[in-house]
Amino acid sequence: MSGAPGLNFNTKSDLVAKNTADVAQEAGCIRDGDSQSAETLKFLKEAPFELLTNLSITAARAARPPFGGGFFFPIFDGDLIEDAPSEQLRAGKIAQGIPILAEWSTNDGGWYASPTTSTDQDALSSFGLWLSGLSDITNSKLLDLYPEGDFAFMVDIWFTCPVVDFAWQYLKHGGVRASQVHVAAHNSSRFTPIYAAMGVPQWRVAHLSDIPYVLDSQSVAAGGDNSAPQLDLSRSISRRIASFVTSGIPDGVPGLGTWPPAFDGASAWELEQGSPSRLTLEVKGGPFGNTVATIGNTTNAASETGAQAALNWERLYGRCSFINSKSFREEAGV
Repeated sequence: MSGAPGLNFNTKSDLVAKNTADVAQEAGCIRDGDSQSAETLKFLKEAPFELLTNLSITAARAARPPFGGGFFFPIFDGDLIEDAPSEQLRAGKIAQGIPILAEWSTNDGGWYASPTTSTDQDALSSFGLWLSGLSDITNSKLLDLYPEGDFAFMVDIWFTCPVVDFAWQYLKHGGVRASQVHVAAHNSSRFTPIYAAMGVPQWRVAHLSDIPYVLDSQSVAAGGDNSAPQLDLSRSISRRIASFVTSGIPDGVPGLGTWPPAFDGASAWELEQGSPSRLTLEVKGGPFGNTVATIGNTTNAASETGAQAALNWERLYGRCSFINSKSFREEAGV
């Protein structure tokens, strides 16, 4: 899926209902001042598709630049959707037996923060576009976790922490065996020259960067990086994905290194905890090449590999412990 399980922010709010009512108002479909009436719904159904599309996209992009995400999405209503997604996951209301390959790109969500973001208030303003229900205490904690100059908050809130949480909760609640859960951090982009030409080099390994690798694209157009090392990396990643699609396991591909399960060896006691004590993942591309790293809630700097040091520098455990906490999830509406 494009995005992590935690992306449906504000599922317990009236945000989507308000957005829909605003579009209905612009389309001239509201009758008798009641945006929720059957008559209003009737006129919306009869309105031209092009009109509703243009109004919706214009409103969404204005409210959620640059692409308009998070403007319309399913919301918790206690009926069709019984509870917030993260709560249903923790209640074990999941489809069983689906092997998991969970991944994020290292600068995922980077394009949602303004290029001019430089202060605490700028950071809080970027949160506010998406997370309208965060308390002052939560905002203060986020600023502590992400001091000025460190703007990885978008990556962690949107992708990294929900991805790790989903993989752990799915295993914990019996979705699959530990051998069927694999996690990766994608750390290379063939769009780098394109971003530079666009004037947004800070996007780096942004959302969708993994697609040319997964599909083993031989030529990324518009000035993309089609160098021999990138084509080799694309080929190896694509072979991993093909193995996962056909067997449920991305490991064991001839000529490629091992890719251990994310939580292999987790004890029964560990599986009773809210979060994992350690995580094994494959880091794809970047300065360390394709490598496997294991990180935990304790570190030993003397024995760290380069990839482990980079991941530990991001303080993944402390940050995700808060972002995946019940209080944050409730305020975020996930």
